[in-house]
Amino acid sequence: MVAALDAYAVAARCGSASPHHLPRPQAPPLLIRLPRFHKKMAKGAVAKTKKAASPVKKVAKKGGKAKDPNAPKRAMSAFFFWMQENRERIKKPGMGVADVAKAAGVEWGKLSDKSKWEKKASEDKKRYEVEIASYKKKA
Repeated sequence: MVAALDAYAVAARCGSASPHHLPRPQAPPLLIRLPRFHKKMAKGAVAKTKKAASPVKKVAKKGGKAKDPNAPKRAMSAFFFWMQENRERIKKPGMGVADVAKAAGVEWGKLSDKSKWEKKASEDKKRYEVEIASYKKKA
């Protein structure tokens, strides 16, 4: 069929040979694929009525232990200490929380001297280790 289309196009362009003596290309028949429901309806089957939807049962989450509100707070990372100091500078009107975090992550990655915040993070880690040790002794 492609050859017939090409011959027809060549004959039409050159003008010397009349394209009317060539057979006209035929388009293939369209095949329409109907979903099963429509096939049944076309055969005369009666549609079933839908049952009333049953209420959805919510399944409780299978999680770990419940969090103790008296447990000490985890140690913050150097990035979070840096973020506390620089959030207001990075934040622009109309920016969402995720946008601010993305911009901060890019800036943090470009930062060369992180020693100030890493020192704070190590101190906070020591604080957490002391508090969690005393917490575990009480429990």
